[in-house]
Amino acid sequence: MKTMKGLVSCPAGELRLDDVPVPRVGENPFAPNDVVLEVLYCGICGSDIHRWKADKRIKGE
Repeated sequence: MKTMKGLVSCPAGELRLDDVPVPRVGENPFAPNDVVLEVLYCGICGSDIHRWKADKRIKGE
Protein backbone atom coordinates (compact mmCIF):
# COMPACT_ATOMS: atom_id res chain seq x y z
CA MET A 1 0.00 0.00 0.00
CA LYS A 2 1.38 3.40 -1.01
CA THR A 3 1.50 6.08 1.69
CA MET A 4 1.96 9.84 1.83
CA LYS A 5 2.36 12.42 4.59
CA GLY A 6 -0.95 13.80 5.85
CA LEU A 7 -2.02 16.14 8.65
CA VAL A 8 -4.31 14.06 10.85
CA SER A 9 -6.82 15.57 13.29
CA CYS A 10 -7.01 13.16 16.24
CA PRO A 11 -10.06 12.62 18.51
CA ALA A 12 -8.35 14.34 21.45
CA GLY A 13 -8.00 17.49 19.31
CA GLU A 14 -4.30 17.33 18.53
CA LEU A 15 -2.90 17.54 15.00
CA ARG A 16 -0.28 15.04 13.89
CA LEU A 17 1.77 14.65 10.70
CA ASP A 18 1.51 10.93 9.89
CA ASP A 19 1.93 8.50 7.03
CA VAL A 20 -1.54 7.87 5.58
CA PRO A 21 -2.72 5.72 2.66
CA VAL A 22 -2.73 7.47 -0.72
CA PRO A 23 -6.41 8.04 -1.59
CA ARG A 24 -7.83 6.28 -4.65
CA VAL A 25 -10.83 7.36 -6.70
CA GLY A 26 -13.89 5.25 -5.88
CA GLU A 27 -12.43 3.79 -2.67
CA ASN A 28 -13.50 6.31 -0.03
CA PRO A 29 -16.69 7.54 1.69
CA PHE A 30 -17.28 10.21 -0.98
CA ALA A 31 -17.40 7.82 -3.96
CA PRO A 32 -18.66 8.10 -6.66
CA ASN A 33 -18.38 11.91 -6.43
CA ASP A 34 -14.69 11.99 -5.53
CA VAL A 35 -11.53 13.25 -7.23
CA VAL A 36 -7.81 13.09 -6.47
CA LEU A 37 -5.74 16.25 -7.01
CA GLU A 38 -1.99 16.70 -7.02
CA VAL A 39 -1.19 19.74 -4.89
CA LEU A 40 1.85 21.66 -6.10
CA TYR A 41 1.71 24.53 -3.61
CA CYS A 42 -0.37 25.26 -0.55
CA GLY A 43 -0.62 27.67 2.33
CA ILE A 44 -1.67 27.39 5.92
CA CYS A 45 -4.10 29.60 7.79
CA GLY A 46 -2.69 31.62 10.69
CA SER A 47 -5.30 30.16 13.05
CA ASP A 48 -4.06 26.65 12.18
CA ILE A 49 -0.54 27.66 13.24
CA HIS A 50 -1.89 29.01 16.55
CA ARG A 51 -3.70 25.71 17.19
CA TRP A 52 -0.57 23.71 16.31
CA LYS A 53 1.51 25.78 18.75
CA ALA A 54 -1.16 25.51 21.46
CA ASP A 55 -1.18 21.71 21.13
CA LYS A 56 2.61 21.68 21.55
CA ARG A 57 2.43 23.87 24.69
CA ILE A 58 -0.28 21.67 26.26
CA LYS A 59 1.85 18.56 25.76
CA GLY A 60 5.02 20.29 26.95
CA GLU A 61 6.89 19.75 23.67
